Amino acid sequence: MRKVGGLLAAPVLLLALAGCAEHFTEDQKVQLRSGTSPYQQEMLADLRVSEQEYRTAVADAHRCVEATGAVPDPVRQMDGSQLGFGFAVTAPDENAAARISDKAHQCRSVYMDVVARVWMSQRERLTG
Repeated sequence: MRKVGGLLAAPVLLLALAGCAEHFTEDQKVQLRSGTSPYQQEMLADLRVSEQEYRTAVADAHRCVEATGAVPDPVRQMDGSQLGFGFAVTAPDENAAARISDKAHQCRSVYMDVVARVWMSQRERLTG
């Protein structure tokens, strides 16, 4: 963390989505779905993640990070099959910065961890 005009600025952290390329069985997907947020459970109702669902999960996580007080970078495509973004945290002290950062990371847990893992396991490329 560095001091900027009396505020602490945390380094930009990459919120890249899971790069997991393992293939999940139906039973594994059911188990993953049951252990995640209601938001992701709904997206995984059919045990598949469409590109639109994946993009929606990332966009919702991005909005969530912004609502925590962190400043997210634009979403960008990585390696043709993943989306991700970084974010910066500026706060008056380390405790405040840690709280904002923790909340921003929780956005990933709520909106996209499992959705991203299942998307990547499908080994599909983004179309746009």
